[in-house]
Amino acid sequence: MATSSIYTNVKIKNKSDCLKLVSALEHAKSKKVKEVKFSRPVETVKGETIKELFK
Repeated sequence: MATSSIYTNVKIKNKSDCLKLVSALEHAKSKKVKEVKFSRPVETVKGETIKELFK
């Protein structure tokens, strides 16, 4: 998921949309998080190394 999507403002204009949003949030709360398994080794890259990667 893109990080910017969690910063989106939501304007609710009527009661039914409000109820739908609350219902969706409550439903999502009860879902379990899937464990992520990496198929490749993970490496943290910082500073100049990032610039080198995008040349």
